Amino acid sequence: MALKAVLIAPDGEALERCRQWIVSADKGVEVAAAADSLSKGREWIYRCIPDVVLVDHEQALDFVESVHLALRWIVISSDTSFSSALRAIRLGVFDYLPKPVDEALLTGALDRLIVRSGMQPPYSMALRQAQRVRRKAQLLSMLTNIGQYQDQPDEELEDETLPFNAFYMMVIQSRNGQQASKEILALADEAVQRMRVNAETLLLYDSVVLFVMPQGEGDDYQQQARQIADEIGRQAPDSLRIGVSRLCSSKNNVRASYQQARRALWDISLMDAPLTIQFYAKSPGAKRVTDVYKQMEALIEKAELTQESANAAADAILKMSGQQYSNLRALVSLYAMSLQKKFGCPENDAASQALYETWFVGSVEDVHTCLVNICESLKASLEVKRGKSSLLARDALAYIQLHAMENISLESMAARFYVSPNYISALLRQETGIPFRQHVRKRRMEMAKTMLADPRLSVAEIAQAVGYSQYTTFYNLFREMEGISPTDYRNRLL
Repeated sequence: MALKAVLIAPDGEALERCRQWIVSADKGVEVAAAADSLSKGREWIYRCIPDVVLVDHEQALDFVESVHLALRWIVISSDTSFSSALRAIRLGVFDYLPKPVDEALLTGALDRLIVRSGMQPPYSMALRQAQRVRRKAQLLSMLTNIGQYQDQPDEELEDETLPFNAFYMMVIQSRNGQQASKEILALADEAVQRMRVNAETLLLYDSVVLFVMPQGEGDDYQQQARQIADEIGRQAPDSLRIGVSRLCSSKNNVRASYQQARRALWDISLMDAPLTIQFYAKSPGAKRVTDVYKQMEALIEKAELTQESANAAADAILKMSGQQYSNLRALVSLYAMSLQKKFGCPENDAASQALYETWFVGSVEDVHTCLVNICESLKASLEVKRGKSSLLARDALAYIQLHAMENISLESMAARFYVSPNYISALLRQETGIPFRQHVRKRRMEMAKTMLADPRLSVAEIAQAVGYSQYTTFYNLFREMEGISPTDYRNRLL
């Protein structure tokens, strides 16, 4: 695996000369980026976490000290004093080269770097991998509104894990209507690596999502997006549909960019033309698309969060789509998101789960069921937001406390309170942040811990008493939730 390098020098000629020397030397080092200032260099360092940084600057040592990353540094400086050399050693600089540097000096430093790296992998490789894992988790959390990053404003996300000046989103689906496979995700990964594109690839719902941070400006991103699409499509087993968002600044909402790419993808689904890629910035203007969106606006205008309204919308959508799978799912997704926007429903776990269901619509029955569930979930989320559901949630939690050891289910809970299972599920999740099943498990474990204090009861008997017919199920859940086995817990009590 080639080592990734970032070059920093205020002199453009010197910068290009060093780049050419590194490329021609073919030492297993690739130039990831070149910067003509320390500030740009810092940005690139945090963006790609290189294995080696070459700095040709009189303030290079101050810069090294300020970065705070365990990287391999090669410093070029006219300051050859003993104190500077000693400081370089203390800062962990790999090599300190005097000016004027020549090709032999630089390639010699690279030779030593490669030998050292072969003996001991650069710290940055592990750091970069950890960085990518965190960045993927960050993006997924932002896009699904589930996870530790969902409530963070965009400004807080602009740290060294996710630094960018601009970005755009690409959403990729297979035309055959099947759920996006890991194969397409792997092709996307390979494509951005071959093209040396600074991007993250994610598998989200039915699609492969690319979060791309381009080096170019303006319309250059569209050209880059087309190149990426061509590179992936060349190897893909099925023809693809690709939606691309606008180029956004770092202050923009990432989820908004994702929805732009989704909207562009819907345009392809709703048009009669066999497009492969559609840009949100370039509205197709096709009569079919215009008519569909006008019909959707009229449908949303009279929509309510009721079962009757949901069924009426389902009938209208089926008619609009001609019951063709390729645009049925797009219309259902568009309706659901428009509904959420109309009523100002919060973006939360329940709403995200409801929208998730839209990606798998494939039949007449699915459309009706999906829209009814969405209405109920959004209604529950909205009532939580308005503070109108606390009483029902309190009663539901009390019911779980009393009946958790029985064969309790969402259906039985819903029947008890004269609401739908989907509604009670969304309500509990929004009021407490914990899903129904977890409430039941928590209550059962509380009872089990109380009963474990009685030595007359065996662990197997306790498992049966709290609602688990299989001892192993109880054992594994107890260990998972409490961190120790039921037997060890009992031994601590007795």
